[in-house]
Amino acid sequence: MHRAIKVTIPILLTVIMACSNAVHGEVLKLKYKPGEVLKYAGKASTVIRIQGAVGAMTEAEQQMQMNINVIQKIIKVDEHGNYVIRLSISGTAKITLAQGQTQTMKTPASEVEIVMTPFGKVLKSKAIKAMKLGVGGPGGMMPGMRNIGGFDLTRLAYIATGFPERDVKPGDSWDIKNVVKLSDTESITVTGKAKFIGIERKGNFLCAVLEIQQSGPSFTELLLKKMGLEGVSGRYTMRTKMWFAIAEGRIVYQQGRYDEVIAMSLGLPGVEGEEMKLTTIAATNFVMGLVEQE
Repeated sequence: MHRAIKVTIPILLTVIMACSNAVHGEVLKLKYKPGEVLKYAGKASTVIRIQGAVGAMTEAEQQMQMNINVIQKIIKVDEHGNYVIRLSISGTAKITLAQGQTQTMKTPASEVEIVMTPFGKVLKSKAIKAMKLGVGGPGGMMPGMRNIGGFDLTRLAYIATGFPERDVKPGDSWDIKNVVKLSDTESITVTGKAKFIGIERKGNFLCAVLEIQQSGPSFTELLLKKMGLEGVSGRYTMRTKMWFAIAEGRIVYQQGRYDEVIAMSLGLPGVEGEEMKLTTIAATNFVMGLVEQE
């Protein structure tokens, strides 16, 4: 009898706490300390369809399976109370080409430094070591193809949380708008919508469960234009379900899907007036969870 009571009391307390949170609402915000290190591990699965046309339409498909490791270090809290965060991202990938050949490779390490408010808005981003996962093996299908359609791991830095600066409770939703400064002259705008769908326990954490949809200009488009390629256009959309630890103020787990479409026209060497129309459609499903805190 006493044992049953001991087991039941913690369960009742958890239910009462969750109900209380649902009634009174929560202020969702990040709670980091300088020097703190969070380690995440995840998986991603990408399917890339490449469509090209010079007269007749041709199509190829590639697949990638990735294991991802992310180390998030809190460098400091700046004078405005924002977090300066260094993300180190690495992993391995198995690439399957259209002809059935497979290649396993270690993805080049990437490092990004971001400035983020306690309410999850990314204000600034700086690539410390930005490298993309190759598509189609070394050299790719054609010059620059390794940078098209692949899931750039550094994009994980732009997953917008965008919490409102007010109490929220399950059922509430809010708009997201992040203007991310990439350089002194360049910025991108990420927009979306988030909904607080409930409170759940995830491992040792009591979490707010959020559904987030966001979209913005394609990062691949920005890269290709920097390479001097004109006539490029593209956008991405991302849908994420996130478990956010309320008391600890950090992301515990997230799963989602990233979609990107890029369209471009490429001139053909030695053929005046002829262009190849190229479209890549990439879909990535991913999961990411907190595995260690220091």
